[in-house]
Formats: sequence, structure tokens, C-alpha cells
Amino acid sequence: MSNTTKIPLRRPAFKQAFLINQLFPNQTITAYELKKACRSASIEMTSSPKTYTPVEIRAIKLAMLAERKLVPNDKLKKPVIIPVRVAKGGTGKTTVTANVAAALAIMGYKVLCVDGDPQGSLTNLLGVDSLFDNSIIHIGNLIQECVPGTSRLTTARIRDAIVPIFPDGMLDLIPADVTLSQLDGFLMPQMGRELIVANLFGDHLDVFGQYDVIFMDAAPGTSYLALNLMAAGETILAPVSPNPESVKALELLTNNLSELNQHIHDKRFDFEIVVNGYDSRYKHCSEILDVLTRTYEGKINPNIIPQAAAFQREHQLIPTSSQGPVVERLSNSQPAKIMFQLTHSLMARFKITLGGIPETIIPNTQGRKETFIPANIVATDNGITT
Repeated sequence: MSNTTKIPLRRPAFKQAFLINQLFPNQTITAYELKKACRSASIEMTSSPKTYTPVEIRAIKLAMLAERKLVPNDKLKKPVIIPVRVAKGGTGKTTVTANVAAALAIMGYKVLCVDGDPQGSLTNLLGVDSLFDNSIIHIGNLIQECVPGTSRLTTARIRDAIVPIFPDGMLDLIPADVTLSQLDGFLMPQMGRELIVANLFGDHLDVFGQYDVIFMDAAPGTSYLALNLMAAGETILAPVSPNPESVKALELLTNNLSELNQHIHDKRFDFEIVVNGYDSRYKHCSEILDVLTRTYEGKINPNIIPQAAAFQREHQLIPTSSQGPVVERLSNSQPAKIMFQLTHSLMARFKITLGGIPETIIPNTQGRKETFIPANIVATDNGITT
């Protein structure tokens, strides 16, 4: 079944106030500019109040960029690939992946998520049941069908693996289930096994080239699959919680990246740390943050994600198509606003572009805990409906 014929899990829509205040990361726009862009993008202003889908937001952005004589590059190219990994579980890796991916999709970027964890945490958070959905085709299935000598992977097969979360390819998912845990036995004897996923993306730009960014949520621990996912990117996003075990897990990550740098010479692997689950009421959180800041100077993202019940409620034992990340469900909440701030900073860090056109991020420095706060982020309280 082609991805274009699949029914998306959710169809989010956003009020005009959201677009006016949040459309571009570094500036606000007027209602007149929005209406003008809608006319240029052939978007009808029919409903009252008018709401906009992510694909319409993309069209509006492109229309506004065209006004500035900025034309996107329609040629298929390899998207930005962001592996998300840390060796310890429970650090908020899946929470960060899902929320940043959804935030980018909401802002008009085409995003693909790849669940590389046999537990299927990202799959379930986005609303796909990894336990009872027997139609799942995971990244392990695609890897087994693309290795040299036995290659039989087709474009149709890849499209069959993709589950649309939002319509029009704005947020898609290659899900996972527990059978992904069997992949390491297959990868172990393969020549050049670290680069199989990287080659998979590069060899099938007819599918993967439609996206602006691909997020890959890797499993905790060290496995051939985890190393494969890391090697497909260049800068790894490493969410950590403020505890001693996370510090140890980062040591393991740096060792893994050092090994990759020794064996793969056309890239220079690095990482970006996101501190998640910070609670200022507890002394150990501040102490661990200080240790991380001293040990990994220049690698700590200035946006600190607080501990919040909203993130805990994202994860449900029985996933439903109505659930989703905080930035989608509770977009007016403070946790969602912080996730949008994190997303803005990562757009700059990973050089994510809209059809090849970059958006400028304006940082706001406030002492040791520097944060990237675009001026528009404070005015989103009456912005979103889903």
C-alpha cells in the first residue's frame, strides 16, 4: 500500500493567532501579511475562525519566502539526519524526539521519525500500537532487504513501512516492535555494517529526499543497530536526566563516537546534550547540571527541559490514535513552549532548512542557563486548537 493512500492518525489544525506569533522562529507577522501569503498559496479563508494544517503552514511559509525572492530547491537531496541516543534508559529520549519532531512538523517542515527501539516507545507515543499492530514493517526489515548481495528492497516496500501521523507527509513514522531486537544477529557478520542505514537513506532519495529532517530514536545500551543509526547522522542528540547514571552513559557515548571517528573518515561525529527532567527543588539536579556543564563545555543545549506531569502522561500502556506529543496536545502549556524553544535552537544547531532555505534563530542570553527565546514564543497563549 502506498503511503499516500494511508489514512493519517491525526489531522491537527492551528488558529490564526498561532501563525501570527509562531510562523517564523525569529519574528512575528501581521494578519495582513498572513492573508496575503494565504492568497499567494491559494489557501481559502473559509472557516471562522480559520484554522490551518501543517501543510498549509508550509505553503504559507514558502509563499512568504518567495516574496523575498527565496525559492526552495526542489531537487531531492539527503535530509538532515538526527540520531537520538544515550546508553541509559529513562532519560526522556523518546519524549524529546517526539516533541521536537512534532514541533518542526507544526512549523511547516516535513519530518520522518524512525523508531530504532524494540520497545516501540516512540511508536506508541505517536499513537501506533506496537504490540497488536501486525502490519508493522520496521527499520530492521528494511535493513535485511537492502544489504549487498541480497538487495531486494524497493521503493514500494519503504513506502509500505511508513505510517502517516499527520497528513501530506508532514509527520511520518517508520514504527518498531519487539522483533527489531533480533536484528543484531543479522548485522554481526555484515561487511561495513555501521554504514548500512546511511547507505539505505542515500540510495533511496526518491522516498527519504522528500523530508527536511529525519529523527532516529535509538535503543538504550550499545548494539550494532544503535551504532548503525548513529553513523547515519553526524551530530547525535543526547537527552540526559540530571543523575550520576546519565553522566556515566555520556562517557559510553563519547567512547562510541570516538570509535566511529576512527573508522569512518568522511565524517566528524559529535553530540549535543539536552538536559531533561530538571527540578530546581532538588540539590542533586543543580549539582549534576554543574558537572555536565564543566565536563562537556559547549555541548549542553541552553534549553533545560523541566520535570513535568504533561510529559509523563504522553506515555500510555495502550496507545490510541488520539494521543500525541505535548506540543501537539497541550501547545499552550509551559512545557510545550519550552519544547518549541528547544526546537528553534536545534534548527540552528543541525542546520535544518525548509526546502533548502534556512530560518535564522535569534538567541537570548540570560546568565548561565542561556536560552534561545525567540520574541514570538511569549505570545502563544491563545494559539492552537487540535
